[in-house]
Amino acid sequence: MKETNAKGVCYYSVPAWGTQSTVAHGLFTRTGGVSPPPYASLNVGPKGGDTLAHVRENLKRAARVLSIPAERIFCAAQVHGDRIHQVSGGEPSIFGPDAPLQGDGLVTVEKGLYLGILTADCVPLLLLDPRRSVVGAVHAGWRGTAKGIAGKAVLKMCDEFGCESSDILVALGPAIGPCCYVVGDEVARAFVEKDRETRPFLQPEGSGRWKLNLEGINRHQLISAGIRDSNITPSSLCTSCRKDLFFSVRADGEPTGRQVALIGLRP
Repeated sequence: MKETNAKGVCYYSVPAWGTQSTVAHGLFTRTGGVSPPPYASLNVGPKGGDTLAHVRENLKRAARVLSIPAERIFCAAQVHGDRIHQVSGGEPSIFGPDAPLQGDGLVTVEKGLYLGILTADCVPLLLLDPRRSVVGAVHAGWRGTAKGIAGKAVLKMCDEFGCESSDILVALGPAIGPCCYVVGDEVARAFVEKDRETRPFLQPEGSGRWKLNLEGINRHQLISAGIRDSNITPSSLCTSCRKDLFFSVRADGEPTGRQVALIGLRP
């Protein structure tokens, strides 16, 4: 992935997607915003003790570097599930006054609508079908990953819009790595009992404890859903190791902020 610093805001992108002039995307860090500690500084999570004014200004700053309108960014209320919504812009967002749409995956063909995912250790996935002009965004924590949300997002794009999985490009954004993500037996069983092929992504770390490779499992699920391995771009950045650059619940504890990953089709 490519790191870009613009107007004090740091974000990552897939260089090959830059040839898609109709697509805007960015996986943002925590830098370049206005929020004070413990939300310093580009916090876009409206929950917690940060002010909505700070959140909206931070969202504007992220939008500005991508040359997109902040008011056209849509985020659902993430609930660590596996529900994928097809959205068109009329649904209530977390940044609006109404009760927001709930779900952890979004897909759209609507031009000028930009899908957002908020994370602070979970895996953000951005999906793009350049042939059929379809985009998607997925929030994959361990619960959503255990439910196979990445593969379900691919299936949603294929079922709703006639995409071919072999055409879909995927960016796996910064997330907590196996170096820092230790889980118990219950979490490990949630993966292995459903799919024994996920066992290599769990490494023992003492009695009843396992190092979990969330990025690796999501990549495995994408390939199982028909995504070409060569079409997947990982970040290989651990949010817990780099808490100077990313919000991390594991490293910072709560309260802390949330960084945003954005993708959308330009008008």
